[in-house]
Amino acid sequence: MRSRLIIGSVAIIVAAIAGLYTWYRLRPAGIPPGFVSSNGRIEATEIDIATKYPGRIEQVLVREGDTVNAGQVVARMDTTELLAQLHESEAKEQQADMSRTSDEKIAELAQTEFQFAARDYKRYSELRKASVVSAQDLDRYTTKMEAERSAFAAARAKVEADVAAITAARAVSQRLQTQINDRDLKAPVRGRVLYKLAEPGGFWPPEAALLRSSISPTST
Repeated sequence: MRSRLIIGSVAIIVAAIAGLYTWYRLRPAGIPPGFVSSNGRIEATEIDIATKYPGRIEQVLVREGDTVNAGQVVARMDTTELLAQLHESEAKEQQADMSRTSDEKIAELAQTEFQFAARDYKRYSELRKASVVSAQDLDRYTTKMEAERSAFAAARAKVEADVAAITAARAVSQRLQTQINDRDLKAPVRGRVLYKLAEPGGFWPPEAALLRSSISPTST
């Protein structure tokens, strides 16, 4: 009876050793050199790279899966129409500036004529008080002075309109130049491109995402 117990125990030990040996031979391969393992979860923050102004897309310079660095140009907007509008606005500004130069000379002449007419009116007004000239003569110089005053006021208004046109055209040019300068869309941070949401040739509204990327993940 005792010998049977001993034989059974030895058989169990041998089976255990055989099982351990088999597990050792068939166990999964270990982690390759240069890698480490840890427990936790991976979190990634998704960000959109979007247009600032409406326009047509000229180029998308990255592909899905690409890693981009902060400040890297990832897409470019078509500025053909903006450049045409800029040239038109610059031409309007130049035209208004030329008109101002001409109108300022006219205003100067109108001012001189008004000053002459005002001086004549003043002189004839004194003569009328002395009964040297008739009331009809004074009325004629009064009418002339008022006409010259109106002409001078109209000339000055035209100069002011030219200045306003120059200011408006310059503001448009500055706005268009700002949009042209912002044609390059850049990655705000380092990350990996997840999705391309637009293709070249498409028209994109303002603040619409062209690309979606994830910031380099951190382990927690």
